[in-house]
Amino acid sequence: MDDLTPGNRPAGPRKPAAGRTGVRGSAAPRVAPRVLRKDLTCSPPHAVFIDICNLCGLRCPCCPTGRRERSFPHRVLTAERFAVLLERVAPFAETLTLHNWGEPFLNPELHEIITLAAGSGRRVHADSNFNFPALDRAAAERLVRSGLRSLHASIDGTSQTAYERYRVGGDLALAMHNLRRLAEARDRLRVPIELAWKFIVHRHNEHELEAAVRSARELGVPILFQLLSTDGDPDWLSSFHDRSDRLPPGAPLEVELAGEMFRIAWQNHVPTSRYLGRRDPALDPARPPRRRSFPVNIVELALDPRLPWCCRHPFETLYVNSDGSVTPCCTAWGTNMTVGNLLEQPFEEVWNGPAMRACRGYLLDPFSGHQGRSVCETQPCEFRDMAFGRR
Repeated sequence: MDDLTPGNRPAGPRKPAAGRTGVRGSAAPRVAPRVLRKDLTCSPPHAVFIDICNLCGLRCPCCPTGRRERSFPHRVLTAERFAVLLERVAPFAETLTLHNWGEPFLNPELHEIITLAAGSGRRVHADSNFNFPALDRAAAERLVRSGLRSLHASIDGTSQTAYERYRVGGDLALAMHNLRRLAEARDRLRVPIELAWKFIVHRHNEHELEAAVRSARELGVPILFQLLSTDGDPDWLSSFHDRSDRLPPGAPLEVELAGEMFRIAWQNHVPTSRYLGRRDPALDPARPPRRRSFPVNIVELALDPRLPWCCRHPFETLYVNSDGSVTPCCTAWGTNMTVGNLLEQPFEEVWNGPAMRACRGYLLDPFSGHQGRSVCETQPCEFRDMAFGRR
């Protein structure tokens, strides 16, 4: 997500030394533009998500992990297995994100994993709910020195009442303590880690946005805002959701808070908006032609505008679960959605294998009658169903 906060962003950290994986600590090679070919194979992605733990102590109601759904085996990725995955993605990855469906700080080998990832020379990022044990000075300093390039604290409120409405089971005071400790350690040690407060906006916390901005200023961290993806439940829709329903794609959703202008990321709300009949179809761009000239530059690839933002992921981003299985996108949940396993198969066999290519074929033209050859077509997908008016 874009840094939505005015002001300067911290500089990147020094390049770390090589880790024990044998991957050299050099920058990912710059190559020709990424393309989609006629046979539906794609250039390797620059962004890789590896879910190092798909467990979480909170019970966020719009998250399958929070709802305790068990469509995936609950596992913690060991540093040894992470090293295997790293060897396979390091030749092309520019960024490594250490979460998707779980809380990375529940992995007891987190620091070793960060060391391995940073040692490869890649930019390493993580999001966390910051409800891990209270950091003391030494623990905070160890974390900011770990090699993480960026760390976002998911804290959605400034009062316990508003915060726990979504972060069920969370402790706001604990999360704020850990954020403060890390900000202090960052400043004390002058470590250029990008530490940010990520605030997910919904009906029950939107009245606290300005207070959050003031708290973030006092802490010395940027704050990022994003609309909650509501799964179609109108009880969570805020006034900012209402405003976004009237915006064309790409238009900024801006709000003045405590004397500054901020942008709220909102594209993840579009499928819900369409499903609930809140969005004028005229706001959508024209559908792309069914015939394309290949190869297609991925940056210029146009999909049916009714498809949700996550339907670009099979072309752009690799998502690896804690058991090594790969799914087409960040929202795919369950073993029935897997397209391969990167602990068991070579990268090319997964990324450009029959299952992933079938997903791309369906997404390029979702109305041509593919007859169920891809998991994107045959398996339950709430975002797809909302986007096309079915549920």
